[in-house]
Amino acid sequence: MIDPRSPISRLTLVALAFTTAAGIGCGGSSKSARSPYAGMGYSSGSGGGHAAAEAAPAAEATGSGGEDGYAAPAAAAPSPASPGSPGGYAPSAPAAGGGYAPTAPVAKAPASTPPPTSAAPSADKAGEAAPMPPVKIETKTTVIVTPTPYPPPTPVPVEQESPTGGVLTAAIWDDHVYRPQFQAFLARYPQFQNLWGVDMSRRVTIRVEDSSGVAVGDAPLALRGPDGSVVNLRTHGDGNAYFWPNKSQLVYAQQQGATFAVAAQAGKLRKEAWFGIPATDATWTVRLDGVPARAQSPALDVAFVVDCTGSMGDEIAYLQNEVQGVVKRVKAEHAMRRVRLGLVLYRDRGDDFVTKSFGFTEDLGTYLSWIKTAHAMGGGDMPESVNAALADTVQKLDWAGDETGRLAILLADAPPHYYADEQYTYKHAIGDLNARGVKLVTVGASGIDKSTEYLFRQMSVYTGGRYVFLTDDSGVGDSHLVPDITGYQVEHLDKILVRVIGDEARAFKR
Repeated sequence: MIDPRSPISRLTLVALAFTTAAGIGCGGSSKSARSPYAGMGYSSGSGGGHAAAEAAPAAEATGSGGEDGYAAPAAAAPSPASPGSPGGYAPSAPAAGGGYAPTAPVAKAPASTPPPTSAAPSADKAGEAAPMPPVKIETKTTVIVTPTPYPPPTPVPVEQESPTGGVLTAAIWDDHVYRPQFQAFLARYPQFQNLWGVDMSRRVTIRVEDSSGVAVGDAPLALRGPDGSVVNLRTHGDGNAYFWPNKSQLVYAQQQGATFAVAAQAGKLRKEAWFGIPATDATWTVRLDGVPARAQSPALDVAFVVDCTGSMGDEIAYLQNEVQGVVKRVKAEHAMRRVRLGLVLYRDRGDDFVTKSFGFTEDLGTYLSWIKTAHAMGGGDMPESVNAALADTVQKLDWAGDETGRLAILLADAPPHYYADEQYTYKHAIGDLNARGVKLVTVGASGIDKSTEYLFRQMSVYTGGRYVFLTDDSGVGDSHLVPDITGYQVEHLDKILVRVIGDEARAFKR
């Protein structure tokens, strides 16, 4: 056994201590400890996680195959994991766009030189070897943060749920009832009067009654003007039809001092009457000499005329889901002998089709199969082929004959396209609908402008129909135009349609 107090023993202990210190400071090709999340979107600095070199656990030495230029730091106890962060590391702050901004690369720091150890340790007590001083290794890591552009995530299209019953909100307005307000509305937009050219300055209501004063619906009328022109009309279920004399007819009649002849017919009963030139709005009543035979229960023809361009997705989905329920409710509330449904779909020139007409059917299953073929696509510019759709509504649908209420419901968000080669326009259509006793109910969907509202309201009033407009209250679809109307009441669209169709059925009840 070596005596520790002998000089040889002391030299031996000093040599061993020096060798040990050198092994700790310079042994192996160890790597400096880098954050295991470096380059993965996590910050290597503060913020609840571990610092990159000083607080992370030391990397294990891997021999000479490791990265050069990194000195192995002394092992440090890991900091407590940040709550809620994976593996104890806190993620960096989220970047704009919802993702994490990538962290800038960590620059390599040159290996630090270990401080020299003392070759001759001092002894606290004579005869005892002095304890070895602690070995301190300093490693500095420089983090260079460079702003890195981070592109926003690619938006993922979200498939909207189809609207269901009681979702789409709307309001209905009858410009016949509020005639003074309607005239004021027309006067506020003279530029639209010049654009659409429908003269509605004077309204003549022609009413047909039987000998007991009861209104006679679905009675054909023929008006012969003083200039020889003939206008054909047909009364609705309330016994009324509407005549809009144009300025040329009025001027000619005033110059000649002539009158208008009105011939009404109901079954085998026929009556002719003459009326003078109206100075303002007027009502002409034709009373038959007898009571015509009437059906015991009403029948209805209802045609939906639907814009199928790209902006109409919500409205088409609504019809696909709700028409069946609307018709069933009308049938349940009114003893109907027959309800037939017709359909006209339209887009515009240049699309895969311009119009598709499906006729009328009493079978709801057949009708639903028709309307399921409707998809919103195409269009692109504001106007669409409304003229062609109205032409199909008049000319291709087989509207029923006597004792039938008739409604055409135009669901659209754009006005008619003007084509120079188009021979049939909305002006012809509203005259022909009047002749067949078809009320046109226009429904202004999302995206209409004031000019379209102007025309839609004119077309509805001209044929005895009403104007319906969707509102923003449902939160479905794009924003909707606030109409130039005051005092309307917002309801669900399905309730409005039930009432509109039901009112026509009720008018034909006897």
